[in-house]
Amino acid sequence: MRPKDLLLSAFSLSASARVPALIFGGGFWAARRAGKSFRELLRSGDDYAEAVLGMQRAVESDMVFVGSGLNNLLCAALGCEVRMEQTSLQVLTHIEPEKELVGKVNELKEIATLRQGFEVVNEEIGDRYLVAVTSWGPFTLAANLVGVEKLMTDLYMNPRAAKQALELATLAIEEFYSPFLDLGLEAVSLAEPSASGNLISREHFLTFALPYLSHLVEHFKKRGVVIYLHHCGSTEDRVRDIAAIKPSCLSLGQEVNLPLVKREIASVACVAGNIDPMLLLKASPAQVAREAKALLNAIGDTSGFVLSPGCDVPPTAPVENLRALLSATQAQR
Repeated sequence: MRPKDLLLSAFSLSASARVPALIFGGGFWAARRAGKSFRELLRSGDDYAEAVLGMQRAVESDMVFVGSGLNNLLCAALGCEVRMEQTSLQVLTHIEPEKELVGKVNELKEIATLRQGFEVVNEEIGDRYLVAVTSWGPFTLAANLVGVEKLMTDLYMNPRAAKQALELATLAIEEFYSPFLDLGLEAVSLAEPSASGNLISREHFLTFALPYLSHLVEHFKKRGVVIYLHHCGSTEDRVRDIAAIKPSCLSLGQEVNLPLVKREIASVACVAGNIDPMLLLKASPAQVAREAKALLNAIGDTSGFVLSPGCDVPPTAPVENLRALLSATQAQR
């Protein structure tokens, strides 16, 4: 059974020969392993693809994430000043949310390079592994476009402005993915760290974040694309709401009691997580394996479950620790 099939089986809430396992994100890790900055990698689609493929050859994750660490390219395309550092993209200035900006999304040369890189990666390994392209979710993208402080203030003081920013972000995400869909993209990965309970209440989440996220899930489902949705931080008070919009898989952070959450939403959505990325950085491979197997045991019924880190992996995490995490499911039958 191909790793891709294992994942699709989990997404359909079925059991399979083994529990799928993946390294979420990995863009920073891949760049460091390649010995190049993001700026250097984005000069050539082949160079970028080789960094992604180099990581995959090293760890053999069941799912591969193209664009990890590069989500703020969308901000640059829409007019924000974005500084491309060694392994990060920092948003320096913000914009006013005008819908007319959306047509500019795919004019950015770095986004064109990313598409070229995706083509190479998908051609090389897409038959065996599930290849996803990453983006912020609409709430987090809106926060980066207009500024986190402004968006948070607008939730209370100017809801109309907040919704304008969210509408722009949603349209921009659709525009960004459109050419990838034409190239045969099978999986979308959306991350919503700014929509967690660490930043906004459940009430605000239901009003300002969930409707736009729900729209995107439906948008991609209609195109036959699976949606891997990652929520960092505290999400216990809204996890049922997120599951109800039925992403293909809901990935949760290490802050969450995952076995409990899995039991709560087992009949609704596949769940992924949630090994602490700091464990991958600081522990030994044996410790990583023990923690992964303990989580699998606590989950119990592993149908509809994917083993993964609770967030992106640190760029200096030892490759042996990533392999230890992924191999933990090999003995699960």
